[in-house]
Amino acid sequence: MRKSIRAWRFVKTLGASVVLLCLVLTQKTYAEDWVYTVRKGDTLWDLCIEYTVRKNCWMEIGPYNEVDFPPSLAPGTRIRFPTAWLKNRPQEVEVIFLRGDVQIAENTETRAATLNEHLSTGIKILTGDDASATLLFADGTTLVMEENSELNLDTLSQHGEAGMVDSRLRLLKGKINSKVTKREPRSRFRVSTPSSVAAVRGTEFSVSADSEATRGSVYEGEIAMESLSDSADSKSVQQGFGIVAKKGEALPEPVKLLPAPTLADDFKTNQSLPTKVLWQSAKGTKHTILQVLADAENDELLLKQQTDARELVLNGLADDCYRLQLNSVDSAGIVGMPAKTRLCVYSAPKDLLAKRISKNEIELSWHYDGTEKVFMVDAASDAEFSTVLSSSITEEKRISLQLPKQKQLYFRVQTLNAKEEALATSESIALQEKSDAWVLLYIFLPLLLAL
Repeated sequence: MRKSIRAWRFVKTLGASVVLLCLVLTQKTYAEDWVYTVRKGDTLWDLCIEYTVRKNCWMEIGPYNEVDFPPSLAPGTRIRFPTAWLKNRPQEVEVIFLRGDVQIAENTETRAATLNEHLSTGIKILTGDDASATLLFADGTTLVMEENSELNLDTLSQHGEAGMVDSRLRLLKGKINSKVTKREPRSRFRVSTPSSVAAVRGTEFSVSADSEATRGSVYEGEIAMESLSDSADSKSVQQGFGIVAKKGEALPEPVKLLPAPTLADDFKTNQSLPTKVLWQSAKGTKHTILQVLADAENDELLLKQQTDARELVLNGLADDCYRLQLNSVDSAGIVGMPAKTRLCVYSAPKDLLAKRISKNEIELSWHYDGTEKVFMVDAASDAEFSTVLSSSITEEKRISLQLPKQKQLYFRVQTLNAKEEALATSESIALQEKSDAWVLLYIFLPLLLAL
């Protein structure tokens, strides 16, 4: 009897060793694993049933990860599943824009993100001060991470031939803005935070999170905000509404978003640098957020500023066209509806100098840091340039003008585009000239006094 027991134990041990060896060898075969981050209440049995087609997965996943998993798992535990075991094929996320310090945390390593790289499930993305990243999902959804944000890619999978993409993200802190693609059947897109879960139904929205509260604003479509502490506690947040979900508290009713700021009546889409933007905000506005995005199909956040005033001066922009967005923020921190416009900015000529080099000739010079190469030089007899004496076009930063002497002359330089349309205008300068009679008096007056 004892020999039989010992034999059985030997066979069992040998079998386990063979299974472990096969799994280790298999681990080298798979080029990629799907990494799952455990949440409260997860068990190996449930995870294997929900995500894999592998028979006895719950028994094999421990040796595959080279650890002995207990039946109940600690939240935050990371488990690697071979992609061949999964029910649904993982879908990668592409990094389509980066600005500033953006890091990728994968397993135990952290590295700098690179443009156009593809990220898979289980990866964490972190943005630093004054940084941003734009992500493109498999169904065309775009997501912009603002500065000082942390985002986990928990689940990225595709369901069957229908092509429906299931994206589940965790925003640990910071803010994201997203445009989720509308399609039939609609993709599943869920963003969980430390205090709630936002289930998205084809929409444009923003979500911000910290350890105590989540703030959501819906600009188009709808989201369902669900409490983490009570799954039955859910609120539908429609377009034009927002919500603050506080940790451990019941969800409040959504509130109407502040209306979009109104740009000043004299706002022009073509402006000289530096550009001043003025607007009017609705009653109840605590501060205003101004964002400058690239003039492209995908959202690329280039600059973000927050102010309690009703104007901002934009410096440091290159000559180009951009998309401008302004949002009012209320006292609860909920971001209101956006005002959107296109803005093209151009550097203006600067440091104009004018001097008369002969009786009928004036030389004008200037500096220019922009990209346009054609200039128009105007000379006028008044500061308003209502009476223009001459207009000359040049590709140089210096020009000679044939102008006889007169009491006062004013000059300005404008940049022109290919259609010879004025883009940016320099500050005007004045050239005051003395008449010949005053010059003669200045010369001979000392002689007369000497007599």
